Amino acid sequence: VKLGGQAAIDLWQEGVGAWNAWVEANPVADVSFRGADFTEFGGVSFKRFKFPTGNVDFSGTTFGDGDVEFSNITFGDGNVGFLRMVFKGLFLMRSNNNTHTIKKISFQGCVFESILILEGEFMCVPDLRGTITKTHVDLQGLRVSPKFDGDPEKTAAALRRLKELAET
Repeated sequence: VKLGGQAAIDLWQEGVGAWNAWVEANPVADVSFRGADFTEFGGVSFKRFKFPTGNVDFSGTTFGDGDVEFSNITFGDGNVGFLRMVFKGLFLMRSNNNTHTIKKISFQGCVFESILILEGEFMCVPDLRGTITKTHVDLQGLRVSPKFDGDPEKTAAALRRLKELAET
């Protein structure tokens, strides 16, 4: 099962109750917002949303000038991608459930023009290689205990980037 395109946006607009009910009915599915445009909605919140087991892709999504919030969300097993995006408002990923089940989470090539707050316990290394951060980065609540089952060079590079961001 795959949820994507306008159908994904329409379901998001229905709210957390409708979204989570869909996930309960489709516990194994890929979700793609690839290339979606959320500009008209101002701030975008996925607060308390649950995602199914499968891949979640926000790559190339446009959020406009508003804040983007992923608080108290649940991810299933799979990869989560936020590739080549520009975040003009605050980006907040905090107090999430099951971030430890994510196989890979990537923000490669993103530009954060406002504050970036990334918290949670991950069994993979959040990949922020190639990112540009123009203001404050808060990684204080980020805990990483990686399983080294992927490419060790990429994992090491992602760890180095996290260290760079934490030291600035």
